[in-house]
Amino acid sequence: MDYIWRNIKQHAGEKFHTKTGVEFSYHIRNDYIVLENTNRSIPRKQVEEALLINSDKVSDYNKFQGYAYLFGLIHDARIIGK
Repeated sequence: MDYIWRNIKQHAGEKFHTKTGVEFSYHIRNDYIVLENTNRSIPRKQVEEALLINSDKVSDYNKFQGYAYLFGLIHDARIIGK
């Protein structure tokens, strides 16, 4: 998980997309991903929990804050290192 969080921090400010193509960016404040196009923040703990799901269905992540954005992040090659 540490390398995922390191990648998330390294790519802050870049453009990402949700599965439906909505563009977004974020910055990091403490252990939170602060989305810049909405008033949502995603705690690092939820990133860790979401990584355990390992699904290609956005709806499987709907228990998390900003789940469509979280899905976009953890399925992006820049973050997961693919």
